[in-house]
Amino acid sequence: MTVRSLPKILLFCGILCIFFGLLPVYAAPKNANIDTLRIQQQQVKQQRQNVVSLRDRLTSIKQEAQHRLTGLEQNLQTTDSHIADSELQLKVATERLQELQADLGIAEQNYQNRQTATIGRLRFLQRSPASVG
Repeated sequence: MTVRSLPKILLFCGILCIFFGLLPVYAAPKNANIDTLRIQQQQVKQQRQNVVSLRDRLTSIKQEAQHRLTGLEQNLQTTDSHIADSELQLKVATERLQELQADLGIAEQNYQNRQTATIGRLRFLQRSPASVG
């Protein structure tokens, strides 16, 4: 049952209640007692009130469901916005990580080159005669 089909269901229930409420009135003999007619009229009135009450209740439920649906739609929009923001932040962070990894590779290569150069100088100094001074 959808929210849109509620008015149709209410109308159908109302028609059925009125039909079944009036059926005894039309089927009653012509010399029916006035008290019986009043009882039937009271029953019809009560059924009509029940239908109105049911319609009001269903209208209230429909409005509440509509408010919840609106809230869910707003939550969905907010969530989509947060997801887009998070994806952008992730993309920026990934690009920065790639830059830092490239810089790290260059720094490691420079370190290796300097280490090799320093080792070469130390070996050269170890082989050279000690300077007297």
